Amino acid sequence: TQPASPAEEMEIKKNRVRLAILKEQKEECKRHALQFLAACEDRRATLLRVATVIIQKQTEFLKSGRLADLRCLSPSEVGEDLGRVEFGGQSLSESTVDRAVQGKLVRLPNGKVLSLKTLCAPGERATNTDGEEVQYLPDLVKGWIRDYIRKEDPDAPLTDEQICQKIQDEEDLVLCRKTIENYRKHDDLLIPSARERKRKVVGR
Repeated sequence: TQPASPAEEMEIKKNRVRLAILKEQKEECKRHALQFLAACEDRRATLLRVATVIIQKQTEFLKSGRLADLRCLSPSEVGEDLGRVEFGGQSLSESTVDRAVQGKLVRLPNGKVLSLKTLCAPGERATNTDGEEVQYLPDLVKGWIRDYIRKEDPDAPLTDEQICQKIQDEEDLVLCRKTIENYRKHDDLLIPSARERKRKVVGR
């Protein structure tokens, strides 16, 4: 066979370089893919561990579906519990737990779908009627407000002050009027004031 011409040799060298580059790119893509799959598996395993602790802590609520059985559970508490042997013996930071539950949904036995973050909420601080500091879940208070207003006398709607008093008398939780107003106006409820509710009744 005739030896390759200078031009042909140059083309052969270029092809070899191209093949080497393609091979390197292929290996890099493979490494990235493996890293991505490993990260996905790590997140899946973390979410499973976090969800296991949350489910154990919120067993009563998951069984009943009643907000009254939903307990305060902070991400830091979940992270600490993960350090126990039965949960793998490796604790997680509060921020890691918070990221794990962010944007995740859970279907309850009764078919209702909730944000997993709802089951992992630290709660707000208040006092009981004895002046002792306690924690409460805003969603629980919103549920009380909704129920009170649903059962109120349309001709004499409950004011925020009256709702405060009912919660204090029935639930042993002391909240200020402004807190009730904020929850009542929250996107979850969007309930008008007592004056506006009465106006609607009068206008019928």
